Amino acid sequence: MTEAASERAIPALIGAVAAYSVALGAVYAALAIALKEGGHTSSAIAVSAAMTPLGLLTSAAILSRASRGSIFNWLFAGIVGTAVTMLLHSIFTFYPAWLVLRFLLGFTANILFLFGESALMMVLGDRNRGKILGAYNGLVTLGYATGPFLVAALSGVGPMGAVAICSMIVLCAVIPVTWAKTELSFPLPAREKTTGFLPLFAVAPALFIASSATAIFDNGFLALFPAYGIDSGLSSQHALFLLGVALVGATVLQWPIGALCDRIGAERVLRLAAATTVATMLALPLGIRLPALAPVLLFLAGGGAFGAYSAVLVLVSQRFDGHSLIRAKALLSMMWGIGSFIGVPVIGASMDFIDLHAFGPAVVWPFIVAITLLLVRNRGTFPRPERQPMEERHAHQK
Repeated sequence: MTEAASERAIPALIGAVAAYSVALGAVYAALAIALKEGGHTSSAIAVSAAMTPLGLLTSAAILSRASRGSIFNWLFAGIVGTAVTMLLHSIFTFYPAWLVLRFLLGFTANILFLFGESALMMVLGDRNRGKILGAYNGLVTLGYATGPFLVAALSGVGPMGAVAICSMIVLCAVIPVTWAKTELSFPLPAREKTTGFLPLFAVAPALFIASSATAIFDNGFLALFPAYGIDSGLSSQHALFLLGVALVGATVLQWPIGALCDRIGAERVLRLAAATTVATMLALPLGIRLPALAPVLLFLAGGGAFGAYSAVLVLVSQRFDGHSLIRAKALLSMMWGIGSFIGVPVIGASMDFIDLHAFGPAVVWPFIVAITLLLVRNRGTFPRPERQPMEERHAHQK
């Protein structure tokens, strides 16, 4: 792929996924509100929310084996499938239907994330790889954080009206993808003989555990930090302010973290980002009520947690090629789904049955595991394969 073509494909992919993430973040918030207003219990709301990562897990397992054909066709199918699934939420407004639809939402949404991120990794050159993937991760994070504000802005149409509007926003992601259709019509890499996900995980457990760690932070921390802050003596407004600070860190620090990956190496950045998250979260019980310290801790914690995932994306894009890249990205999605599925229950149970301040250790224990594996194994990543230029890979596939 020429540099000019890459310049068209890269912003198209980033723009599509960014629009997608705003709508998804809004839908998650709108569905939670709709269920609460409908009189459902917290347990019922949690079960409903768990169906989305379950769909993501299933999607990752199936798509890594079934993937063939044009990247563009998969991206188009993922966008349209997600938009239709969202719209069906606003039509079939009863709980059992939502369980099925939220499963399908996770399944279809992962099509764009799996193939969109894989395509982005394929078209990137080695120059500024970290900066671009870091900026991409920051924009996706910003999109999810913006979603609830979109629901608030659409309060006049109600939660289901907001979901219907979000389906139209997702459909708009077709525009940048179609704009770069020529550049995104290359075929998926030919499927190689595979041995399953477990051997793949065994080669580099630190990478995949780090993906789950970020997911646990994303879901568990964001869901339960307000309760932790209030129980620690903060007002609800102060707790939400600090949550916002963590989201700001998770967003604005990704570009410099990506640039640091280009400068000193992504594996070193992964260790540094994970260690920063662990240190700040373990210091939280001491700093939570100190007005000058708490925002700094949470800003760094958010940046470190999502910065670890930025580093993981860079490492995967550097060390995988062909179908192995698709499978590695699918395994990252599976581990993200596992982290999303278990994050809130594990953290909540730790706070209820151990101690309120078990919140910090419960959020960061996977980061501790990932750091330990990286230190013990020296290089907890995959051996880097020989990479072919994009033109040679496409010629070989044709």
